[in-house]
Amino acid sequence: MCIRDRCHSMGGLAARAWLRRAGDARRVRRIITLGSPHQGTALAALSRSGTGLQMRRGSAWLQALAQTEDAGRRALLSCWYSNCDHVVFPASTAALPGADRHFVPGLPHLALAFHPPLMEAVLEQIGP
Repeated sequence: MCIRDRCHSMGGLAARAWLRRAGDARRVRRIITLGSPHQGTALAALSRSGTGLQMRRGSAWLQALAQTEDAGRRALLSCWYSNCDHVVFPASTAALPGADRHFVPGLPHLALAFHPPLMEAVLEQIGP
């Protein structure tokens, strides 16, 4: 789900895939992701759906996506993640190397999209 300038969960992967297809990253100032499985999630090992298979740790889809991103593209991303996310775990899988990373302790997966102090910090990062 992408809301304005921030993406929750799989929305972060969708934004990265869109950016790959868009080609011209100059149109993007920042992509903020909240609890996105950038490096997959252990939970996807139980899935049989197409998107679940894509979110498996080390999946071919995630590897292909990562190979299209240079340091400049990664620098456009800001990843917010938690040690209590019960969907995207371990927590390190939501922290994309080369991106701006923000650890938020104690928040479950859905709360990452609605926690008032976190939303304030994200809106500050988005700016005017």
